[in-house]
Amino acid sequence: MVGLYAGTADARPTGGGMPLWSRPTKRTMRKTAAMPFYRRRWDELRGDEHDDWGFAVYYFLAHNGVVEQPVKRYASGVLLAYDRFDREDQYGQMTQSLDPGEWSQYEIDIDTYQREVEGQPFNRKG
Repeated sequence: MVGLYAGTADARPTGGGMPLWSRPTKRTMRKTAAMPFYRRRWDELRGDEHDDWGFAVYYFLAHNGVVEQPVKRYASGVLLAYDRFDREDQYGQMTQSLDPGEWSQYEIDIDTYQREVEGQPFNRKG
């Protein structure tokens, strides 16, 4: 299984490792390029105190239907990101799986994914 962090196998990085959405190494990009990436717009508000964030575009990196990294970018610019180390917080939680057949029409390439999820996730400030 490909690690979510640049230059790692499966463990959380130490000593300044970067999450996939920041600036992955060429090695990580090559391994991850074989996994499908998806993008889908949701035209529904959250239904909570953060409705003012607007509608969201959901991005997923998946491996055999298992979601490795869900990212949500809201119309307001808020970016939320989850992975196996940070599965949930007060803003949401990690999506567990998706049906690749159902999602095939939403597949995007790795360059589009990287460009569109660029930025510091709101829920990862610290």
